[in-house]
Amino acid sequence: MAISKHRKYDAVIIGGGPNGLLTGAYLARAGLKVCVLEKRMEMGGGLLSEEINFGGYYHNTHAIYMPMIDYAPAIKDLQIETEHMVKFLFPEVQMCMLGGDGSATCLYKDPKRTAESFGRYSKEDAAAYLKLAEKYEGWMRDFLGPYTYVQPQGTLEIAGKMEELEMGREMFEITEMTPKDLVEEWFEHDKVRALMLNAICFWGLDPEQSGLGFLVPLYFNRSYNYRMVERGSHQLAQALIRDILKHQGTLLTVQKIDKIVVDDGQVKSVETADGDIFDADVVISSIDLHQTFLKYVGEDKLPSEFVENVKMWQWEHHSYLSAYLSVNADAPQLKAGAKDPELNKALIYVMGCESVSDYMAHIKAIDDGEVGPVMYASFPTALDPPQVRRGVPVEVQEGSKRILEKRSTCLLQQHVPYDLKKGKPWNKFSVYDKNELGKKMIRKAYEYVANYNEDDVIAFTVSTPYDVENKFSDMVRGSIKQGQYHPLQMGYNRPNPECSQHRSPIKGLYMGGACTYPGGTILLGPGFLAADAVCEDLGIKKWWGVPECVAKARAKGIPL
Repeated sequence: MAISKHRKYDAVIIGGGPNGLLTGAYLARAGLKVCVLEKRMEMGGGLLSEEINFGGYYHNTHAIYMPMIDYAPAIKDLQIETEHMVKFLFPEVQMCMLGGDGSATCLYKDPKRTAESFGRYSKEDAAAYLKLAEKYEGWMRDFLGPYTYVQPQGTLEIAGKMEELEMGREMFEITEMTPKDLVEEWFEHDKVRALMLNAICFWGLDPEQSGLGFLVPLYFNRSYNYRMVERGSHQLAQALIRDILKHQGTLLTVQKIDKIVVDDGQVKSVETADGDIFDADVVISSIDLHQTFLKYVGEDKLPSEFVENVKMWQWEHHSYLSAYLSVNADAPQLKAGAKDPELNKALIYVMGCESVSDYMAHIKAIDDGEVGPVMYASFPTALDPPQVRRGVPVEVQEGSKRILEKRSTCLLQQHVPYDLKKGKPWNKFSVYDKNELGKKMIRKAYEYVANYNEDDVIAFTVSTPYDVENKFSDMVRGSIKQGQYHPLQMGYNRPNPECSQHRSPIKGLYMGGACTYPGGTILLGPGFLAADAVCEDLGIKKWWGVPECVAKARAKGIPL
């Protein structure tokens, strides 16, 4: 008997990344018959942990730093830690800027310890940091954190309400200031300024972009609140997958979408390139704007003004060049760690930057289409040894396998332009070309690591911006957040007023990816809010309560 190519669901979700899975988990628990369609072989999107070099070496090949785990409602709602037993590590040293002379300037999870680190250079900077940390912890607790997990209000509406609060008035005062302006106003020592610029602009804020100053306090606070998933980022994806399956949801991989069928302004179904038809009155897209509306819905089904708005969407001005190293050595011993061994277990290292001028030279290089000098490094196994498996034979020479007792992994990463000014474009880079870039990155790392030598790196894989785009088709031009953080693409305007509250001009078609509010990285926000919008519109009782952080903020009179 032939298998039917026609299937009926209450909700079909396009994209099985963290946001698509999150929406699926909430809706499946709400009793909807849910189906998640994923183009790749594996669910999870950027929540990847792969053995890309050798068996036994796990590399988090996309998302590794989790900025909002302490606020995201899904952690408690979906019992991620309790039922699904996912553990999050909270490293003591969050970011460590390494000097060529063996020095280090650090951000710790305890702001008092950061102030001590800054105090070596300037007592004034130490005092300023503590004052700002206290203030922005309050802003985060009362507004920035909770507002991440509610539907955004119109720009003028929320501005009018916040104007009545001292916090709101202060926020508006800094909105038109650039990150660089603020850092240079707050701190006096060049090393402190350089570290804070790296920390605040780590996720793509342009240090000289005005109009987004309100985000600087958010990134200031998050710069010492990163978590890492124990045993690999994919553990979080697996938890969401298990939750959907437990509540009778369907997950299908290797599903290439052909079209989103719309009739008389109402979504009807999703059709795949293989001819499968998934009927549903609700479709949630967790992929980017262009694919969703221009490719799968079609311009003829949409208002012309909306189409033009979608076409104006700006992709990010940089992407990532990454090298994933499998190393025959114990966890790294940093030269800076000779006096303070705790520095050997930082989450993020900054290499090649010791001043504001170094950082701005790096940004200029990106703007000029060149690879700049600043590099970020992480050594996951120093914090989480199970990310390598012991006792697995590794072929270290052709035809020769042996068990390596010393094993560690390393991530080296640079912000780079998608369009290179000189030489060949990224999509023309051969394996040899990429390996040459990787070797250059490794040599830079050797300048700071005492116990690694060239023979210890037994294999590495390099990923370019083109590889990011090729792996994840919704990350156009290597845009890991599905679009630039720009004043006209944030808040109620992300991605546009028609879609910012996770609906769209097509009835029954919802948006829930990183291109929607609140944005990209593992916020666990867009997928949560997409599920919220669906239940609201269908009149389905939300089985989850108001997020605890939102309830507390509202009790204080914050206009959420």
